[in-house]
Parts: sequence; C-alpha cells; structure tokens
Amino acid sequence: MMEMVTPRPCVLVVDDNAHMRKLLEIFLKKSYIVITAHNDVTALEQAAEHQFDVVLMDINLGPGLTGVEVLHEMRALKQYERVPIIAVTASASEGDHDRFLMTGFDSYISKPFTKDSLLNNIVVALEVIAAR
Repeated sequence: MMEMVTPRPCVLVVDDNAHMRKLLEIFLKKSYIVITAHNDVTALEQAAEHQFDVVLMDINLGPGLTGVEVLHEMRALKQYERVPIIAVTASASEGDHDRFLMTGFDSYISKPFTKDSLLNNIVVALEVIAAR
C-alpha cells in the first residue's frame, strides 16, 4: 500500500534580523516549507508571487513599512484575506496582545519564545482559520 504524502504548509518569515530569520527557519524546517523576507518590499514581493499558509511578521522591520503596515498591504490581496498572519515581536507590554489582534493579526508571540510555543501558536492559528 502506498503512503500518501501530504504537502507541508508554507510559511513566510518576515524579519529584518538575519539571526532571527535563521532561528525561525531552524525551528520550522521539519514541519514547514520556509521562505524568508528581510524587509517590507521583499515580504510583499514574496506574498504576490507565492501563496503562503502562514505568515510570521516582525513588527519593527527597520526602514520602510512596519509589520502592521505590511499586514494591511497583504490583507488587501484577496489570497491573504484568510491566511493567518502572526505578529512576532519583542514588544511585550501589557495590552500589546489585544492591540495586535485589533490591528488585524490572527495571533501574537513575543520574543524570546520557545520552539514549542512557536509551533503551537502556528498550529492553533491554522486550526482557527480552518474552522472559519
């Protein structure tokens, strides 16, 4: 009997920090296809060229658009209306979680995080979208 191969979901990691992009790639590569973007322009180009199942978005991307602004640009693309976009940020002040959800993110994870918390956050975001 032939085993069915299910394609792995594809994740876009958007972060201006090369070390963080690499860490996320290491954490995710066994379960996901990982594509990275180092700034707002590359993120939007990748989103236009590929269909991602999940986006991990740093909030502070350096010069150019913020992660929140990139989120809004991506949401304007029909194919990203229902894709989970997760805020990944060092900002962990009280109220940040609710603020990021109100701006349109599907979830939020603060740095530093564990591999397990990251993977769980992605799984939950995918399940929530699938249930809609």
